[in-house]
Amino acid sequence: MCENLIQTIEINQKKSGFTVLDVPANKFINELAAFFKEKNIIKVPKYAPLVKSSRANDCEPINPDYIFYKAAAIARKLYVTKSKNIGVGSLRVMFSKKERRGSQPPKTFRAGGKIIRDLVIQLKNAKYIENYGGKEDETNSGLFLTKSGRSQLDKIASGLMKK
Repeated sequence: MCENLIQTIEINQKKSGFTVLDVPANKFINELAAFFKEKNIIKVPKYAPLVKSSRANDCEPINPDYIFYKAAAIARKLYVTKSKNIGVGSLRVMFSKKERRGSQPPKTFRAGGKIIRDLVIQLKNAKYIENYGGKEDETNSGLFLTKSGRSQLDKIASGLMKK
């Protein structure tokens, strides 16, 4: 019965490629992080081994390449969320974490801003993201993926789907 149902569903045969939305998030972020590391697009800051990524964390991340994964997650988040108001503050909230406080109820704390700010600057220098709007348009002043950044992310996603 399921096979008959699957055969009746129309599939878009004219679709030329795959996008980031077609790929599972964890596979895409791993592949994009490897791409950033291989092409030297993201450089690891000097403070990276010492700093916690959130106030809610007990210690620094175990993986020494967490910077590449965070940059890949930021790029994917900007691709998926098509809002024009996403900035560093919004990204801090998106990557927030709950802190366990013993017998008290858990409390949510935002992610560290310095790491996100540095990664956004590096992605801007690599021409992957840009600022949306300017000083005259204060209501919509956020970050968005450039055309070249969006196409590069789609290329990586289509490469993953072909594997």
